[in-house]
Amino acid sequence: MIKNYLKITARHLLRQPGYTTLNILGLTIGIVSSLLIVLYLYHEISFDNQHSKADRIYRISSDIKEPDNAFRWAVTQFPLGRTVKNEFSEVAQYVRFIGNGRTRFQREDMSYYEEDIFMVDSTVFNVFDYQLLSGNPQTALQGPNSIVISQSMAEKIFKGENPIGQMLKTDRSSLEVTGVYQDIPTNSHIRPNAMISASNRRSQ
Repeated sequence: MIKNYLKITARHLLRQPGYTTLNILGLTIGIVSSLLIVLYLYHEISFDNQHSKADRIYRISSDIKEPDNAFRWAVTQFPLGRTVKNEFSEVAQYVRFIGNGRTRFQREDMSYYEEDIFMVDSTVFNVFDYQLLSGNPQTALQGPNSIVISQSMAEKIFKGENPIGQMLKTDRSSLEVTGVYQDIPTNSHIRPNAMISASNRRSQ
């Protein structure tokens, strides 16, 4: 049966090569396009699904209305997290991400500029399943002047040395490395290269 199909296909190809090639090309483009769309959709709906509490994690945004404009901003006032936690029993925990901008870190006589640096509450490991490769998630960000860094940042700055207990200087303070976490997947909305204890906010 298959042999006959192959013979018929070969005859059509020889008799009408242009028409057959067009059909095969169209079918190939259709299949490839469908696969690319499926892969794109799978990537989009997989965002933040690596967290075990993904179905219970919400991001609060602000609806800003001006006389000539209205927009939604993924930023809120600093006290909002604690207020929501205290006033709504449905809220089990909160964590705030405060962007620190492009930050210069100095170790010994070397300087390193890093993007995506955030100040966060110590509850970050209770909400998100960031995998600590070293350090204690319960205490890593509780103290002031503490910082946890990504695996890539640790390799870049410390080059194989154990970063735990080492000091990194910024333009405003000296920070002790208290943890190293696994690089965050690309299908994540927030991908910090380092997280500084939010208790440092007022001193900075």
